[in-house]
Amino acid sequence: MTADDPRYEVKNEQIQDVLQRTGKVVGDALPPGWGFALFLMSYGPTGSLFYMSSAERDGVIAAVAAWVERERGRPLQAPTPATDILDAWNRYAANMPADAPAVQFLECRRAFYAGAWSMLTTLTTKVGADDISEDDGAEAIATLQREVMAFAADVERGLK
Repeated sequence: MTADDPRYEVKNEQIQDVLQRTGKVVGDALPPGWGFALFLMSYGPTGSLFYMSSAERDGVIAAVAAWVERERGRPLQAPTPATDILDAWNRYAANMPADAPAVQFLECRRAFYAGAWSMLTTLTTKVGADDISEDDGAEAIATLQREVMAFAADVERGLK
């Protein structure tokens, strides 16, 4: 969405309201000597970025630039692999909202285990079968990886 898009003004007003209300709560909760910068953005190639802070603009820019520079050199660390499916589920469930209704928890768990079952059966039939060559097995794993990565990219763009 570009600034000349008529929807921009509606979004601008809505986001400014969210920023003002959130900024008040955050600012009131901080101890003396602390400030904040809050960034809100829409997903996708035409996304917009809004921010507010309790600090002067130049101070926010300097702080964000220092943070980006520090983070840029740090490699992303992959999480420790789960020991089994239950461990993976427990890690996932720990990130669900604390007030999630029981039915959401149940449906998520069923979907999680259905995905695990699907992956297990796919791997055992397309990779682990005696009549599958090592090259074909490696290609099957690479195909699964591409599919999962494409899905993750779609999620990040807000498409799935």
